Amino acid sequence: MEMSQRQNPPPVQVPPSSLMTNIRWGVFIIVAACVAVFVYLNWELFTTRYALVYWFGDGNAAPKLPNFIYLVLFFALGFLLKLVMGLPAKVANRRTVKELNERIEDLEKDLAELVRKNIALAEKAGEKAANPDEAADQR
Repeated sequence: MEMSQRQNPPPVQVPPSSLMTNIRWGVFIIVAACVAVFVYLNWELFTTRYALVYWFGDGNAAPKLPNFIYLVLFFALGFLLKLVMGLPAKVANRRTVKELNERIEDLEKDLAELVRKNIALAEKAGEKAANPDEAADQR
């Protein structure tokens, strides 16, 4: 057998969405483990009551809360900020998807019309081929 005639089996392909989901979960687990180790090593910092006092410019201090509350508060604010900053991109993506879907529908309609015309032309050509005398007379 020649090398060009031998066919290799097709490679096994993992769907990209499945691969990205696995990678995302792996990264999440690694980050969660790092956060857990950080919290474990600094447990006294997180459980200290009133450890931080934030002073504002007018002489007033922020409420005296445990460090853990501040950590959760800033994490939540960062998460909300990320959501708000990502909204314009999501809206633009949805608009693009809507426009592309409309374009696909228009192209499908055009394709159906062309197929219909092609079938009509094929039937007409079949009739001419069935009656060669009439086709010659028309020329």
